[in-house]
Amino acid sequence: MHRVNTAPMKKIFFTFIAVCVALAAHAIDEEPGSEDPTGGSTVSESPTGKVIYTTTFSDWSSQSVPSGEQTVISDTMTFTLSGVKVVPSEMPSQITSGEMSIGYIQPYSSATMSQAYIQTSFLSYVSYISYTHASTLSQSGWGVASSQNGVDWKTLSETRCQQNSASTKGLPLAPENRSHIMLRWYPLTSDGTSTNTYLTDITIYGEELPTVALAGTMNGWDYTTQTFTPSDDNQTASLTIALAADTYEFKIVEDGNWLGKTGGDGEYYTLHRDWPTAYELENSDGAGNILLTADAAGEYTFIWTYSTKNLQVVFPGQTPSTDQSYYLIGNTEQLGAWSLENALPMESGAITLNLPAGTYSFKVLPQNDGWDGALGYNNLNSGCSSENITTDVDGNLVVTFSEAGELHVSVADGLLCVTGTFSYTSEFVNFTVDVTPEGSGYV
Repeated sequence: MHRVNTAPMKKIFFTFIAVCVALAAHAIDEEPGSEDPTGGSTVSESPTGKVIYTTTFSDWSSQSVPSGEQTVISDTMTFTLSGVKVVPSEMPSQITSGEMSIGYIQPYSSATMSQAYIQTSFLSYVSYISYTHASTLSQSGWGVASSQNGVDWKTLSETRCQQNSASTKGLPLAPENRSHIMLRWYPLTSDGTSTNTYLTDITIYGEELPTVALAGTMNGWDYTTQTFTPSDDNQTASLTIALAADTYEFKIVEDGNWLGKTGGDGEYYTLHRDWPTAYELENSDGAGNILLTADAAGEYTFIWTYSTKNLQVVFPGQTPSTDQSYYLIGNTEQLGAWSLENALPMESGAITLNLPAGTYSFKVLPQNDGWDGALGYNNLNSGCSSENITTDVDGNLVVTFSEAGELHVSVADGLLCVTGTFSYTSEFVNFTVDVTPEGSGYV
């Protein structure tokens, strides 16, 4: 039975205040919609990391994207434009204060504010961003948001410019929001339709991608000879090598960290042609080599995903798999009753279930013939999931429906997004909360 400790009610009040203060420390450093009183620079802390991209848009080509989306590749960065136009050879007119350079982006005349934005592709690691924006109107400018799944966006800043002024904004990203993110800048106007707001430069700080290499019996365990090449979007890296038909042992070496994986009871994972699409590797010392059974001579491609540390091996004649199969399994008959053969397939990595009232515990599997790589509470993406989710001693996800409702579970980049009409339950909560009046004893 769950035990509740005694404590004065006032303790709750002070705890609540402390939580609010802690949350405020991670919030953006201005109220959304506030105006920069200086009309100039508003920089929060000093930039951290290296500059991974910077532009004044003067190096971009002139173009208009009145509707839909258009991809722009600038150096090593890929952007998506919608409802905006790029003006690379001019400065915004009527801006009388603040520092600007030649080149800007502004909303297209026929686009609504919800349709206008400039968005990056997924970035491996971003620590700090800065940008300059300007407007000929008051309470206008450009906001910026981030997303770790491309669907749910978190506002980073909506500070607006003073009229006819340019303002530079600098923002450090909270540690939990730095890895595998997209950035989106969007116009803010007082009337919701004006095009007289300008984005004149952006700079993104982060860290360089780690060096990934292959070390094994195929190269004498020399990880300096066969390194991976990053993809254009910096999300994966790959290496293609010719191998004779044989059995090989290897590990992945990422920035000097040797990564491998073993199965149950110390057995090695052996990679065959029908091996699952990808598997997350872990730090290992000495043990944990991966066995590759090359059943035919030819070219073998190793694909590494930076954010999840997943490895995929593509055998000769195969193509890289982009659709990983997933299965949901849980404690009731509706969820398969923990039977692998009854695990529920998740089409395109997602599933929606209509469930009766009750408490459900579940996980997601990358296959339906074993428990390796199971995704549970530690793989929950809090940015896109409902709040009323708890866990148990086995790391399962636990939700309770007070009445019949809907459960939606999806997988993206090795993380789970769980939403639904379930309510809060304390049955599986693994901490105590002081809520009872002093002197009432334990319940």
